[in-house]
Amino acid sequence: MRLLNIIIYVLFLLGSISGQTGRDWPDHPDLQHLSNPALLNKFSNLSVALYHSRRFRELQSSPSLASLAIAMPMKRTNTALGLHLLSDKIGPLVRNGMELTYAYHFSVGMTGRDQVAMGLAVKVNQLKFDANHLILDDQNDILLSDLTPGRIMPPALNVGFQYFTGQPTYASPVQIHSGLAVGRFLPFEDKFNSFSIERNWEWNTNFGVDVYLAEEAILTTDFLCRKVSLLPTNYILRSSLSYRSIGWLMLQFSRAGYFGTQVGFNMGGGNADEISRIKIFLGGNWNVQKTKTTLGSGFSFGVTYTP
Repeated sequence: MRLLNIIIYVLFLLGSISGQTGRDWPDHPDLQHLSNPALLNKFSNLSVALYHSRRFRELQSSPSLASLAIAMPMKRTNTALGLHLLSDKIGPLVRNGMELTYAYHFSVGMTGRDQVAMGLAVKVNQLKFDANHLILDDQNDILLSDLTPGRIMPPALNVGFQYFTGQPTYASPVQIHSGLAVGRFLPFEDKFNSFSIERNWEWNTNFGVDVYLAEEAILTTDFLCRKVSLLPTNYILRSSLSYRSIGWLMLQFSRAGYFGTQVGFNMGGGNADEISRIKIFLGGNWNVQKTKTTLGSGFSFGVTYTP
């Protein structure tokens, strides 16, 4: 019964946030718009991104995530459309979801270099529960009768904005960017026959500085914050050094006690002025808290293709 109680608690906790963004800010460089839909405007070309991560390698039922994201900018209208499909597994819980994003940006200031972007995302998730993953003394436990194998969560709305001062150059070596996104469940749970949950607020905010170091080399430092009602606020400090024709190196540390690193490679660009057709990265994270676990480190892998 203790195990069943734990699973039911996790089910409630996941249900309270599954219609929202997910686990913190994504470490995939081309999935940042999943936390703030306004960041979809950073794409200048059609992009297809694949991502997979596993939180604890030593745990058989470790949380894992697989996703596919497509970004389609429309330069003539300063808009962009995005589609995101995901499958998130935590033990006996499986969350399959879809997200549609729309973003628009416009120039501000006397020089026209500064930009303000706004974004809107709608998400729908299905939460599945597989009782076969449980070890129970009584398979006819009355509590199991209330766990439907698959339920659709209420759709969630996420609204965000982002401010950019432009790309760092030799003439303007320091640029900043900041943004805020707020999300909440929409009141459709009865119509969707879904779980009875409170519609808690969620917000994500970011502030970053881009510094021009040399030709093609840029250092970016970001302070990221995520807050979901009833859950602790998590902060992430992330820094990356990128070289346009080669790739990037990223380091980050979160308040939750995880240190992460990532190495990415740009391939397929004919020269420094061309967009890299393929980007590949490998990442890892380690628990550096005083109370360490034996669950092992985590890893992530991603590929982005630009036709």
